Amino acid sequence: MLERTKAGIHKIYREVQERENAISAEKVKNMFLGIDSKQYMLLKAFDEQIEEKYNLIGKIIVNSTYHRYYYLKIRLSEFLKDKYHPSDISLWEINYQFIRDFEMYLLIVRGNKQGTIAQRLIHLKRSLSRLIKTNGSSAIRLSITIWKTKKRKFQRFAV
Repeated sequence: MLERTKAGIHKIYREVQERENAISAEKVKNMFLGIDSKQYMLLKAFDEQIEEKYNLIGKIIVNSTYHRYYYLKIRLSEFLKDKYHPSDISLWEINYQFIRDFEMYLLIVRGNKQGTIAQRLIHLKRSLSRLIKTNGSSAIRLSITIWKTKKRKFQRFAV
């Protein structure tokens, strides 16, 4: 129990060190206790992006673009409830494994084809890249630079 707590505090310390220059014991303690004032949540950030896209329908984007991001958010919320059980996740917790798990969820649980999965991951990557620019998380930045989306082409034969 004590070792787990100590490891958690060290993890939080490293996260604060990555994203901010000034580190204090108070910041680490508040984050450990869940009182972090600058905690950005994934689905909340998606809601803001979706609302912005909705306001741009007919001006810069078309209706189908809005729906792509809207349904991506729905799939993310279903994935979070199925895999992680909370209703939302902090942006700082997103890593390469989270992205791979979401890809496997789309493939196995949702039964999506490879092309659909690739499109969903491309939109997720765009959204996360935008969130990095606004919120500046180096942890997410590292995950996205490692992550490559592969779109496979399949040949279809007439029977």
